Amino acid sequence: MEPFFCASKLIEQLRAGVFKINFRAEKTLYLPRYKGSTLRGAFGAALRQIMCATKQPDCNTCLLGEQCLYCSTFETSRGNRAVARPYVIEPPLTEKTMYTPEEPFQFGLVLIGPALDHFPYLVIALQAMGENGIGRGRGRMCLENIEAMHPLRLPKQIYESTSNVINTIDDMFITTPDLLTEKEYKELGIEFMTPVRLTRQGKLQDEFTFELLVRALLRRFHDLCPWVAVPRGAHDELLEQAKQISTSSNSLTWFDWERYSSRQKGRMKLGGLVGKVSLQGELTPFIPLLRWGEVLHVGKNTVFGLGKYRLL
Repeated sequence: MEPFFCASKLIEQLRAGVFKINFRAEKTLYLPRYKGSTLRGAFGAALRQIMCATKQPDCNTCLLGEQCLYCSTFETSRGNRAVARPYVIEPPLTEKTMYTPEEPFQFGLVLIGPALDHFPYLVIALQAMGENGIGRGRGRMCLENIEAMHPLRLPKQIYESTSNVINTIDDMFITTPDLLTEKEYKELGIEFMTPVRLTRQGKLQDEFTFELLVRALLRRFHDLCPWVAVPRGAHDELLEQAKQISTSSNSLTWFDWERYSSRQKGRMKLGGLVGKVSLQGELTPFIPLLRWGEVLHVGKNTVFGLGKYRLL
Protein backbone atom coordinates (compact mmCIF):
# COMPACT_ATOMS: atom_id res chain seq x y z
CA MET A 1 0.00 0.00 0.00
CA GLU A 2 1.26 3.51 -0.81
CA PRO A 3 2.52 4.69 2.61
CA PHE A 4 1.02 8.17 2.38
CA PHE A 5 -2.32 7.03 0.97
CA CYS A 6 -4.13 6.64 4.28
CA ALA A 7 -2.55 9.79 5.71
CA SER A 8 -3.77 11.76 2.71
CA LYS A 9 -7.25 10.28 3.12
CA LEU A 10 -7.30 11.66 6.65
CA ILE A 11 -6.10 15.17 5.89
CA GLU A 12 -8.18 15.63 2.73
CA GLN A 13 -11.27 15.45 4.97
CA LEU A 14 -10.10 18.26 7.21
CA ARG A 15 -11.26 21.87 7.19
CA ALA A 16 -10.53 24.47 9.82
CA GLY A 17 -10.99 28.14 10.58
CA VAL A 18 -8.45 30.27 12.45
CA PHE A 19 -9.84 33.32 14.22
CA LYS A 20 -8.32 36.24 16.09
CA ILE A 21 -10.60 37.28 18.95
CA ASN A 22 -10.23 40.93 19.96
CA PHE A 23 -11.54 42.05 23.34
CA ARG A 24 -11.07 45.30 25.26
CA ALA A 25 -10.87 45.26 29.06
CA GLU A 26 -13.70 47.10 30.85
CA LYS A 27 -12.34 46.33 34.30
CA THR A 28 -8.85 45.24 35.28
CA LEU A 29 -8.11 41.66 34.20
CA TYR A 30 -5.94 39.53 36.50
CA LEU A 31 -4.82 36.45 34.59
CA PRO A 32 -2.22 33.68 35.01
CA ARG A 33 0.99 33.67 33.00
CA TYR A 34 -0.32 30.88 30.76
CA LYS A 35 -3.93 31.70 30.00
CA GLY A 36 -5.13 28.72 27.96
CA SER A 37 -6.93 26.89 30.76
CA THR A 38 -8.59 30.08 32.04
CA LEU A 39 -9.85 30.99 28.57
CA ARG A 40 -11.06 27.47 27.86
CA GLY A 41 -13.00 27.35 31.12
CA ALA A 42 -14.59 30.77 30.65
CA PHE A 43 -15.55 30.06 27.04
CA GLY A 44 -17.01 26.66 27.91
CA ALA A 45 -19.05 28.07 30.80
CA ALA A 46 -20.45 30.82 28.55
CA LEU A 47 -21.35 28.34 25.79
CA ARG A 48 -23.15 26.09 28.26
CA GLN A 49 -24.95 29.13 29.68
CA ILE A 50 -26.44 30.12 26.32
CA MET A 51 -27.06 26.62 24.92
CA CYS A 52 -28.31 24.49 27.83
CA ALA A 53 -32.10 24.03 27.69
CA THR A 54 -32.52 21.53 30.55
CA LYS A 55 -30.09 23.02 33.10
CA GLN A 56 -29.12 19.51 34.19
CA PRO A 57 -25.77 19.32 35.99
CA ASP A 58 -24.65 16.16 34.14
CA CYS A 59 -24.50 16.35 30.34
CA ASN A 60 -24.05 12.57 29.98
CA THR A 61 -27.59 11.89 31.21
CA CYS A 62 -29.25 14.73 29.29
CA LEU A 63 -31.83 13.78 26.62
CA LEU A 64 -30.54 16.56 24.36
CA GLY A 65 -26.89 15.58 24.67
CA GLU A 66 -26.40 14.25 21.14
CA GLN A 67 -27.90 17.42 19.61
CA CYS A 68 -26.38 19.94 22.02
CA LEU A 69 -23.68 22.24 20.66
CA TYR A 70 -22.06 22.52 24.08
CA CYS A 71 -21.78 18.73 24.43
CA SER A 72 -20.44 18.21 20.91
CA THR A 73 -17.87 20.97 21.36
CA PHE A 74 -16.77 20.76 24.98
CA GLU A 75 -17.68 17.45 26.61
CA THR A 76 -14.84 14.92 26.58
CA SER A 77 -17.10 11.91 26.17
CA ARG A 78 -20.63 10.69 25.58
CA GLY A 79 -21.08 7.58 27.67
CA ASN A 80 -17.97 5.46 27.11
CA ARG A 81 -17.05 6.98 23.76
CA ALA A 82 -14.13 9.44 23.72
CA VAL A 83 -14.68 12.56 21.64
CA ALA A 84 -11.99 14.71 20.02
CA ARG A 85 -12.96 18.29 20.75
CA PRO A 86 -13.13 20.34 17.53
CA TYR A 87 -11.47 23.51 18.75
CA VAL A 88 -8.20 24.93 20.03
CA ILE A 89 -7.78 27.96 22.28
CA GLU A 90 -4.60 29.86 21.38
CA PRO A 91 -3.76 32.09 24.35
CA PRO A 92 -1.44 35.08 23.95
CA LEU A 93 2.17 33.93 24.27
CA THR A 94 3.06 36.87 26.50
CA GLU A 95 3.30 36.17 30.24
CA LYS A 96 1.61 39.49 31.04
CA THR A 97 -0.79 39.00 33.97
CA MET A 98 -2.64 42.32 34.28
CA TYR A 99 -4.68 44.23 31.70
CA THR A 100 -6.02 47.64 32.72
CA PRO A 101 -9.36 49.12 31.59
CA GLU A 102 -9.44 50.04 27.86
CA GLU A 103 -6.40 47.83 27.19
CA PRO A 104 -6.80 45.33 24.30
CA PHE A 105 -6.76 41.61 25.05
CA GLN A 106 -6.47 39.13 22.18
CA PHE A 107 -6.36 35.38 21.75
CA GLY A 108 -6.81 32.87 18.95
CA LEU A 109 -9.53 30.30 18.37
CA VAL A 110 -9.24 27.41 15.91
CA LEU A 111 -12.49 25.68 14.90
CA ILE A 112 -12.35 22.31 13.18
CA GLY A 113 -14.86 20.55 10.95
CA PRO A 114 -18.53 20.70 12.04
CA ALA A 115 -17.79 23.34 14.71
CA LEU A 116 -17.45 25.86 11.86
CA ASP A 117 -21.13 25.41 11.01
CA HIS A 118 -22.10 26.79 14.42
CA PHE A 119 -19.93 29.91 14.32
CA PRO A 120 -22.74 32.41 15.15
CA TYR A 121 -23.49 30.59 18.41
CA LEU A 122 -19.83 30.72 19.34
CA VAL A 123 -19.80 34.48 18.76
CA ILE A 124 -22.69 34.85 21.21
CA ALA A 125 -20.77 32.67 23.68
CA LEU A 126 -17.73 34.95 23.33
CA GLN A 127 -19.93 37.97 24.04
CA ALA A 128 -21.28 36.26 27.16
CA MET A 129 -17.76 35.25 28.20
CA GLY A 130 -16.71 38.91 28.22
CA GLU A 131 -19.80 39.96 30.16
CA ASN A 132 -19.31 37.19 32.75
CA GLY A 133 -15.69 38.18 33.30
CA ILE A 134 -12.54 36.06 33.50
CA GLY A 135 -9.66 35.45 35.85
CA ARG A 136 -9.25 36.49 39.47
CA GLY A 137 -11.95 39.01 40.35
CA ARG A 138 -13.92 38.20 37.19
CA GLY A 139 -12.67 41.17 35.20
CA ARG A 140 -15.16 42.07 32.49
CA MET A 141 -14.27 42.76 28.88
CA CYS A 142 -16.07 43.71 25.69
CA LEU A 143 -15.86 41.71 22.45
CA GLU A 144 -14.86 44.30 19.83
CA ASN A 145 -14.28 42.28 16.68
CA ILE A 146 -13.26 38.92 15.24
CA GLU A 147 -10.91 38.38 12.30
CA ALA A 148 -10.55 35.23 10.21
CA MET A 149 -6.98 34.33 9.24
CA HIS A 150 -5.85 32.32 6.22
CA PRO A 151 -2.32 31.39 5.00
CA LEU A 152 -3.08 32.54 1.43
CA ARG A 153 -5.35 35.53 2.06
CA LEU A 154 -5.49 38.81 3.94
CA PRO A 155 -7.30 38.79 7.29
CA LYS A 156 -11.06 39.26 7.00
CA GLN A 157 -13.21 40.93 9.63
CA ILE A 158 -16.02 38.52 10.45
CA TYR A 159 -17.69 40.33 13.32
CA GLU A 160 -17.67 43.93 14.55
CA SER A 161 -19.49 44.98 17.70
CA THR A 162 -20.89 48.30 16.47
CA SER A 163 -22.76 46.67 13.57
CA ASN A 164 -23.43 43.36 15.39
CA VAL A 165 -23.36 41.54 12.04
CA ILE A 166 -21.58 38.23 11.35
CA ASN A 167 -20.12 38.01 7.86
CA THR A 168 -19.67 34.79 5.89
CA ILE A 169 -16.64 32.69 6.78
CA ASP A 170 -16.81 30.00 4.08
CA ASP A 171 -14.14 31.66 1.92
CA MET A 172 -11.71 31.65 4.86
CA PHE A 173 -11.82 27.92 5.62
CA ILE A 174 -8.41 26.24 5.48
CA THR A 175 -8.30 22.96 3.53
CA THR A 176 -5.48 20.66 2.46
CA PRO A 177 -4.87 22.27 -0.99
CA ASP A 178 -4.13 25.56 0.82
CA LEU A 179 -1.22 23.89 2.62
CA LEU A 180 0.42 21.98 -0.25
CA THR A 181 3.73 23.04 -1.79
CA GLU A 182 5.88 21.97 -4.73
CA LYS A 183 9.08 22.82 -2.88
CA GLU A 184 11.45 19.97 -2.02
CA TYR A 185 12.50 19.72 1.63
CA LYS A 186 15.74 18.11 2.75
CA GLU A 187 16.11 20.29 5.84
CA LEU A 188 13.50 21.78 8.13
CA GLY A 189 13.30 23.52 11.48
CA ILE A 190 10.45 23.32 13.98
CA GLU A 191 9.87 25.70 16.88
CA PHE A 192 7.55 24.49 19.63
CA MET A 193 6.04 27.69 21.00
CA THR A 194 3.93 26.12 23.75
CA PRO A 195 4.70 22.85 25.58
CA VAL A 196 4.21 19.82 23.34
CA ARG A 197 3.18 16.64 25.16
CA LEU A 198 4.06 13.59 23.06
CA THR A 199 3.22 10.11 24.31
CA ARG A 200 4.14 6.53 23.49
CA GLN A 201 1.84 3.76 24.71
CA GLY A 202 0.17 6.29 27.01
CA LYS A 203 3.40 7.46 28.64
CA LEU A 204 4.61 11.05 28.33
CA GLN A 205 7.98 11.29 26.54
CA ASP A 206 10.71 13.80 27.44
CA GLU A 207 12.89 13.04 24.39
CA PHE A 208 11.94 14.18 20.88
CA THR A 209 12.03 12.02 17.76
CA PHE A 210 10.47 12.83 14.40
CA GLU A 211 8.72 9.45 14.36
CA LEU A 212 7.08 10.34 17.68
CA LEU A 213 5.84 13.63 16.22
CA VAL A 214 4.44 11.99 13.07
CA ARG A 215 2.73 9.34 15.19
CA ALA A 216 1.09 12.09 17.28
CA LEU A 217 -0.03 13.98 14.16
CA LEU A 218 -1.63 10.87 12.66
CA ARG A 219 -3.41 10.16 15.94
CA ARG A 220 -4.70 13.74 16.02
CA PHE A 221 -6.04 13.61 12.47
CA HIS A 222 -7.66 10.22 13.03
CA ASP A 223 -9.37 11.47 16.20
CA LEU A 224 -10.73 14.49 14.32
CA CYS A 225 -11.93 12.37 11.35
CA PRO A 226 -13.13 9.12 12.98
CA TRP A 227 -15.42 8.36 10.03
CA VAL A 228 -12.38 7.77 7.75
CA ALA A 229 -11.61 4.04 7.78
CA VAL A 230 -7.90 3.35 8.27
CA PRO A 231 -6.81 -0.33 8.04
CA ARG A 232 -4.77 -1.72 10.91
CA GLY A 233 -1.07 -1.19 10.24
CA ALA A 234 -1.77 1.24 7.39
CA HIS A 235 0.74 3.77 8.71
CA ASP A 236 3.55 1.34 9.54
CA GLU A 237 5.58 2.14 6.42
CA LEU A 238 5.02 5.86 6.91
CA LEU A 239 6.31 5.65 10.46
CA GLU A 240 9.32 3.62 9.30
CA GLN A 241 10.17 6.42 6.86
CA ALA A 242 9.81 8.93 9.69
CA LYS A 243 12.48 7.02 11.62
CA GLN A 244 14.94 7.80 8.80
CA ILE A 245 14.69 11.54 9.49
CA SER A 246 17.65 12.66 11.59
CA THR A 247 17.92 15.49 14.11
CA SER A 248 20.80 17.85 13.28
CA SER A 249 20.29 20.17 16.26
CA ASN A 250 18.04 20.12 19.30
CA SER A 251 17.55 22.94 21.83
CA LEU A 252 14.32 21.58 23.29
CA THR A 253 13.87 21.91 27.04
CA TRP A 254 11.19 20.69 29.40
CA PHE A 255 8.74 23.33 30.64
CA ASP A 256 6.37 22.56 33.51
CA TRP A 257 3.00 24.28 33.59
CA GLU A 258 0.30 23.78 36.19
CA ARG A 259 -3.45 24.31 36.01
CA TYR A 260 -6.22 23.94 38.54
CA SER A 261 -8.80 21.31 37.62
CA SER A 262 -12.26 22.04 39.04
CA ARG A 263 -13.35 18.50 38.18
CA GLN A 264 -10.42 16.85 39.96
CA LYS A 265 -10.35 19.50 42.71
CA GLY A 266 -6.61 19.95 42.52
CA ARG A 267 -3.67 21.19 40.52
CA MET A 268 -2.45 19.26 37.48
CA LYS A 269 1.02 19.37 35.95
CA LEU A 270 0.99 19.73 32.17
CA GLY A 271 4.64 19.95 31.24
CA GLY A 272 6.07 19.50 27.77
CA LEU A 273 8.91 20.31 25.39
CA VAL A 274 9.53 23.85 24.13
CA GLY A 275 12.24 25.23 21.87
CA LYS A 276 13.67 24.46 18.45
CA VAL A 277 14.75 21.35 16.59
CA SER A 278 16.37 21.00 13.15
CA LEU A 279 15.70 17.98 10.93
CA GLN A 280 17.41 16.43 7.90
CA GLY A 281 16.23 13.82 5.41
CA GLU A 282 13.52 13.24 2.84
CA LEU A 283 10.99 15.55 4.46
CA THR A 284 8.88 16.59 1.46
CA PRO A 285 6.17 13.89 1.81
CA PHE A 286 5.59 14.89 5.43
CA ILE A 287 4.96 18.58 4.71
CA PRO A 288 1.13 18.37 4.42
CA LEU A 289 0.97 16.61 7.79
CA LEU A 290 3.32 19.13 9.37
CA ARG A 291 1.49 22.14 7.94
CA TRP A 292 -1.82 20.85 9.24
CA GLY A 293 -0.15 20.40 12.61
CA GLU A 294 0.76 24.10 12.59
CA VAL A 295 -2.96 24.86 12.40
CA LEU A 296 -4.35 22.16 14.70
CA HIS A 297 -1.51 21.78 17.26
CA VAL A 298 -0.25 18.34 18.26
CA GLY A 299 0.02 16.10 21.32
CA LYS A 300 -1.99 16.07 24.53
CA ASN A 301 -4.10 18.99 25.84
CA THR A 302 -4.28 20.90 22.58
CA VAL A 303 -7.59 22.49 23.63
CA PHE A 304 -5.65 24.69 26.07
CA GLY A 305 -3.27 25.75 23.30
CA LEU A 306 -0.49 23.28 24.08
CA GLY A 307 1.45 21.73 21.19
CA LYS A 308 1.60 24.93 19.11
CA TYR A 309 4.53 24.96 16.68
CA ARG A 310 5.72 26.64 13.51
CA LEU A 311 7.91 25.43 10.68
CA LEU A 312 11.13 27.38 10.14
